[in-house]
Amino acid sequence: MQKKRVFRVFVSSTFADLKEERNALQRLAFPRLRELCEEHGCHFQAIDLRWGIREQAALNQQTMKICLNEIIHCQTVTPRPNFIVLLGDRYGWCPLPSEIPQDEFDAIVERTPKDDQREMLLSWYRRDDNAVPPVYCLQSRTGEFVAQTAWAGVERRIRRILLNAAEELFEENRLLKYVASATHQEVALGALNVALARRHVFGFFRQIENLDELVNDLPGCPGGQAFVDIDERGCLDVSSLDKQRILKKVLRNTCSGRVFEYRAQWVGDGVSILHLETLCQDVVRSLSHVILDEINLMEEVTPLEQEIGYHVRFGEERATCFVGRETVLRRVTDYLRGTETYPLVVFGPAGCGKSALLARVAEDVRTLWPRALLIKRFVGATPASSNLRALLDNLSAEISHLYKAERTRDAEDALREDLDYLSSHRPPTEEVLKLESDSIQWFVERMNLARPDRPLMIFLDAIDQLSYTTLAADSPWLPVRLPAHVRLVVSMQPGPNLEEMQHRLPAAGFCELDVLDPRESERLLSTWLREAERTLQGTQEDLVRTVFRNSGLPLHLRLVFEEVLSWSSWSDPGQLPSDTRQLIQELFARLCTQHGALLVSRSLGYLSAAKEGLTEEELLDLLARDEEFFSDFLAQAHHDLPDVDPTKKQLPVAVWSRLFFDLEPYLMERGGDRTQLLTFYHRELGLVAAQEFLAGSDKEKRHRSLAAYFREQPLWKAERQLPNSRKLTELPFHQTHGALLAELETTICDLQFLKAKCEAGMPYALLDDYED
Repeated sequence: MQKKRVFRVFVSSTFADLKEERNALQRLAFPRLRELCEEHGCHFQAIDLRWGIREQAALNQQTMKICLNEIIHCQTVTPRPNFIVLLGDRYGWCPLPSEIPQDEFDAIVERTPKDDQREMLLSWYRRDDNAVPPVYCLQSRTGEFVAQTAWAGVERRIRRILLNAAEELFEENRLLKYVASATHQEVALGALNVALARRHVFGFFRQIENLDELVNDLPGCPGGQAFVDIDERGCLDVSSLDKQRILKKVLRNTCSGRVFEYRAQWVGDGVSILHLETLCQDVVRSLSHVILDEINLMEEVTPLEQEIGYHVRFGEERATCFVGRETVLRRVTDYLRGTETYPLVVFGPAGCGKSALLARVAEDVRTLWPRALLIKRFVGATPASSNLRALLDNLSAEISHLYKAERTRDAEDALREDLDYLSSHRPPTEEVLKLESDSIQWFVERMNLARPDRPLMIFLDAIDQLSYTTLAADSPWLPVRLPAHVRLVVSMQPGPNLEEMQHRLPAAGFCELDVLDPRESERLLSTWLREAERTLQGTQEDLVRTVFRNSGLPLHLRLVFEEVLSWSSWSDPGQLPSDTRQLIQELFARLCTQHGALLVSRSLGYLSAAKEGLTEEELLDLLARDEEFFSDFLAQAHHDLPDVDPTKKQLPVAVWSRLFFDLEPYLMERGGDRTQLLTFYHRELGLVAAQEFLAGSDKEKRHRSLAAYFREQPLWKAERQLPNSRKLTELPFHQTHGALLAELETTICDLQFLKAKCEAGMPYALLDDYED
């Protein structure tokens, strides 16, 4: 499978003692790695969560969960390199476990001799019977314990109680969460438990040579307390220093040849920084070698192969946990077996599961008809699948490829036609319709390549969401008569497009997809709960099963399920809306309460305003440029921002990470513009987000902010002079919707912009710019 062209590297370290090192990397090393990746059409992301985690995450006892989830995210996005660790002489903060399995907690309580100690454990840990198996969850800090000074003593006491029992009860793997520092736990997940870590995990260790002088300055030296662990008396914590030395030794063995060591001096009020330049050089050189090796292993894929890969992955995701629909599945299967010469149109309301149905049937085709050639497209899953002419030419090219036919008309021919047309500098006329008609005719001709021994089966989802030229909008493009040995299944929502199709096709060419029946809904709930290792209690289960029986709309059911996943066994379920839009609105309201209204409204506002979605870096840049949001963030930040580039505002990725993990079920990554873009999992989510966060003047403000952001970007990227596809895609769209008409005219009449867009393989999008 094609690899993502993103290198996402988690930076693990303690905090205050390595601040200068992390500042230096942000200022000197990571920009060079970004440039290297951009030169090869890739992206580099350094994930340092020591900056930007808000106080609310600490109060909710979620800090470690955010960090460990982000390491897993890096490992998922980038097989290698995905982790580096900076270590000094400080072992660091040892957090309480946020969750403890029931069997471990019960054993600890039983081993704890004193009643007051057991009471303390049971007052701060509460059993969640919705987890399978049950777990004890560390409760949020409220009231007097919001203050760190009040919480610190309680945290130390709880940790001591847990540690005394755990060291007697558990072996090394189960013991880690009770005894290890936050950094040690990150290292275990990101390096020690990773196969072949020595090939791509790097360690950068700093040692204070005159550590005894620092120790002599304690406890009267507050600055020195940031560089070593101290005990309750303010003196050196020798046991923590020993743990840090052991951790370094283990990493030297695990990552043999990948650990770099630096010597520093204690200078009375801090540590010398002469090693920083060498550190940055080592980080750049080490990561560059692995990154370039990975780039060389990346398959050189054609645009067609890339497009096919995106839709294969999209279909696999949609087919997950598909249940029921036996009647409709049988109807579609009968059509595929039959001899009808017309397409089959599957129709139903938004969120009824049309994409999942087509994805499931397409998977079945490989088993039932192993000799058939299969093509599937999910309109909107990629930018190229959203435009009618781009979709048709892409389908024609794939058919030619599958049947090994000569391409007498391909994308280069289409591009030349568009350049000839654009060179006239005329607004869209009947010529545009002719170009689109040529694509339709070519698609029909290519389908004639199907043979009895190699039939062709095409699945097109959500064709009602295709963009057309104004002139072509009312022109039917879907053939009503198919060549022999071709089956074409499409899906759409009720509306004008469906009504038009009903005038052109016989009644037998339509199959309605209704909501799930109560029995199928119950099966779906049981499947989802089992896979999530969750269950429900009493009134919770009664409420949810009632909603599932009464609704039956898969999108609504999925949204309900994601909501109940956050319920603990003691949660009051309240009421669940029966309306999908109201459910989404309540989701957004809850996120605003948990993460801050400005963060949620700006993040989702920019996402819903974007034409094709946004990268994570783009979203962070936009938030940093947003004066109102940035001021609010600074007022609430848990730590000072890194001193990197005073001319550019920057936000740490932690600002977004915590919200992202709560939003993850509702977002998807789609391929486009040579990168991975975040957008909404379902169109309905985007519509409600726009309704909530782009209301009134906010819509124009967000589009203008996006237009200003992309306008300032270069038209060509890096030394290889690659077209900046993101700017080419987004800029005209936001100038149009931001009512920046003079700027728009300048953009779309700029010959360099036209050249870049055509060289980027985006002639269809260029026509859309003129059409808009």
